[in-house]
Amino acid sequence: AAFALMLSKRSEFSIAVVEHADALVVGDQPNQRVVALGDAATDLLDEIGIFNRLEDRFCYPYQKMFVWDQNTDGELCFAASEYQRAHLGHITDSLQCTFLLQEALLEAPNIDVYFEFSATSLNLTESPAAIASAETTLTAQLIVAADGNRSWVRQQAKIFAPEEDYGQHGIVARISTAKSHEDTAWQRFLATGPLAVLPLAANQSSIVWSADNDYSGELMQMPEQKFAEAVAEALDQRLGSVNLLSQRAAFPLKSRHAEQYFKTGLALIGDAAHSIHPLAGQGANLGFKDAVRLVQILEQTEPALLGDISILEKYQRGRKLDNQQTDFLMGVLHRAYRSEAPLWLTARGVGMNWLSASGALKKLLALQAMGS
Repeated sequence: AAFALMLSKRSEFSIAVVEHADALVVGDQPNQRVVALGDAATDLLDEIGIFNRLEDRFCYPYQKMFVWDQNTDGELCFAASEYQRAHLGHITDSLQCTFLLQEALLEAPNIDVYFEFSATSLNLTESPAAIASAETTLTAQLIVAADGNRSWVRQQAKIFAPEEDYGQHGIVARISTAKSHEDTAWQRFLATGPLAVLPLAANQSSIVWSADNDYSGELMQMPEQKFAEAVAEALDQRLGSVNLLSQRAAFPLKSRHAEQYFKTGLALIGDAAHSIHPLAGQGANLGFKDAVRLVQILEQTEPALLGDISILEKYQRGRKLDNQQTDFLMGVLHRAYRSEAPLWLTARGVGMNWLSASGALKKLLALQAMGS
């Protein structure tokens, strides 16, 4: 949706958006799933007129990030003030963001939206390319797949996307804490997987607990009070007692990365092209960066050439390496913090404290986290 809206603002192309689901209907109540948005994402949302509507109620800026390790004395803190920034990023209600994007799509004059579109075939062998349901066939010079990490379009196009199963589930929920979250994103690396606390308004937070499969099952089965106590204990009581404000939800953690991001008449963006471990909260930011880069290329392209290989290669060159590097780093961090070997424990503690004292490298990581 964000890609389509940005392209519609910058071009006169005719655009169609197809959604497998019906139109989204949401209330005013926040939900447990959030995304951490960096500069590139908020700039895009601002350009298409969404960010100010989110900022009023469903978007919260955070000023600090504090990371520590259960099994070592390693600590790392980033503060926006160190880099002359007002904030490190924004924690945003993902469902409300999706709903506002949908509203904007329906209001856009050069975008047609097809809900409940159950695609049955994809044809990339002819020009224009075509995607069809039982009732409707749509043709286009370029089809852009943004249909998630299990992308039907990617599968139909026979683009291979190797998968790595992390052996964990991510548990998400909304909480409040006895102590102030201090406008800080907290993350503690535990033996069973990292627990992140993402700050929201009214001293509420959203948690993402990436726990090993067996333990995540236990956490999901716990009574609410026992689960809240487990969260407080996992945070070493830094935020005091915890109150659970929402239902819990869990999802398996896997990474996928498409071997290529395009074929003639087709481009993959976001999770359809790549999905990573959520421990650094960069998945959504990478997807927004994909959208921005592809729009930058297409807005300078003649309509008849939108699906041309030479055009789409530019998009892949501009995005694949960044996505691969981030995916690789998440994998390294995941494996490093799963190990309990004494050598790894020592290296983790020393490395985290060294990084905290290293100005240049720490700044590089901070800029990456801010989506700069």
